[in-house]
Amino acid sequence: LADSLRRFLNTEYSFEKRRESINSQESFDPAAFSALADLGVLGLSIPSQYGGFGEDASTEMLVQKELGRALVLEPVIASSVISSAILEKFGSEPQKEHWLTAVAQGNAIVSPAYLESNSRECTTAKGARYKRDGEHYVLSGHKCLVWHGCVAHAFLVSAYDDAKNAHSVFLIP
Repeated sequence: LADSLRRFLNTEYSFEKRRESINSQESFDPAAFSALADLGVLGLSIPSQYGGFGEDASTEMLVQKELGRALVLEPVIASSVISSAILEKFGSEPQKEHWLTAVAQGNAIVSPAYLESNSRECTTAKGARYKRDGEHYVLSGHKCLVWHGCVAHAFLVSAYDDAKNAHSVFLIP
């Protein structure tokens, strides 16, 4: 896989194409993203029952090395690595079936939204809050520096509940 990915990136992912992507509305190349899905990169660590390959971190490391070598702009880490791991561990079965399958196929981008202004690298910031309102939850606050937020189809938003003294993550399409 690493060799195939390297050949693809060397022939199809030139510096000029990256520059075009940076200057585009989407800030990445949808065709390249689709090709990464076809190569199996986007579903690499997603379990097979959701259309992925269920590979472990060592395989992911080899792929990420090739993506880094080519300075790939596409939202692989944010969506296919971080968000898919969170969804796999904490998502409901319907969420997994829909979102993990879509991520593996390259049909959806899910971005983690956890950083807040004035919180530096603190991932446990308490600025964004949630509370239960009947059968629903109400979130308030804001997040910043969301990876590929401008093209995401859904966000995994962390928020804090004073009453429970706990953080939760919400999947927000």
